[in-house]
Amino acid sequence: PKPKESPSFITGGSIPSFSDRDLEGNKINIENLKGKTIVLNFFFIGCRPCREEMPALNMLVDHYKDNKDIAFIAIALDSRSDLRKFLKSTPFKYAIISDGRDIAKNNNVTLYPTSVVVNKDGVVLFHSSGGGSANFAWLAKAVSLSVSAPSPATN
Repeated sequence: PKPKESPSFITGGSIPSFSDRDLEGNKINIENLKGKTIVLNFFFIGCRPCREEMPALNMLVDHYKDNKDIAFIAIALDSRSDLRKFLKSTPFKYAIISDGRDIAKNNNVTLYPTSVVVNKDGVVLFHSSGGGSANFAWLAKAVSLSVSAPSPATN
């Protein structure tokens, strides 16, 4: 079954603009990503479902690693130093923005994990909160529809 939509976003709507730097120092500006599919993940280290979905999310990144028209961005509530320690034992292949409480607040995100797929036109195609394999399957399907490629969930 399709997972329950996140109360934070509206299918067919848009997301508020934000700009920040990821853990590697790369500038991420949502406005500059127009024309690309954007996959957002809101999480924090202490969230068990957030940690449990990371291997599947990494698989999605690996599946699209050669596609330059897709951006995987994680908004973490945790500090840069806490994330660096955490990522030593738990890899997460998204571009990760630390200290993302303001970004989460501006997007009305209060449930974790929350995933969002925004198409090349800036329109929200999919959004859900909570973990689980059904969430991943629908997330992967939304990404594949947005980039017109086979989904890793069906390969």
